[in-house]
Amino acid sequence: MIFNTVILNHVHEGRFIGWWQGNQGQTITDYTPKSMIPIRGRPVIDHIVRFVSKFTCVSEILIVCENDLFGSQIMNYFEGKDWLFQKKITFIEDRKNGTGGALLLCHRFLETESHFLVWYADNLCALDIRDLEQKFLTIQNEEW
Repeated sequence: MIFNTVILNHVHEGRFIGWWQGNQGQTITDYTPKSMIPIRGRPVIDHIVRFVSKFTCVSEILIVCENDLFGSQIMNYFEGKDWLFQKKITFIEDRKNGTGGALLLCHRFLETESHFLVWYADNLCALDIRDLEQKFLTIQNEEW
């Protein structure tokens, strides 16, 4: 198994060009992180976690987010929902050091992993993780 752990890196810099009804002149990202913007009744990050959780090669999900207003929305949303996704969800506090800094914060969780997958928590895509795993293993075996 290549991706025992998937890291969802929450990045809330930037603006979403949608408008929150009733708050003229303010974007929805003034009140909520991009990863918590609802799509079909569920936050973006929920869709990602559900999608990633379907893959048997994923055993744990690490969510890196700040312990602030935005990050607490994500933590509160997932609190007690491990059973729903059937994967262990661990939160790691971000210290605003970018993606590299987030990876360093995850180091103690990844010490025994040979591989892991980083996924930005505000990006939706239909990535075939099994296919990615096979291609990675093929390339890795050719290089060794």
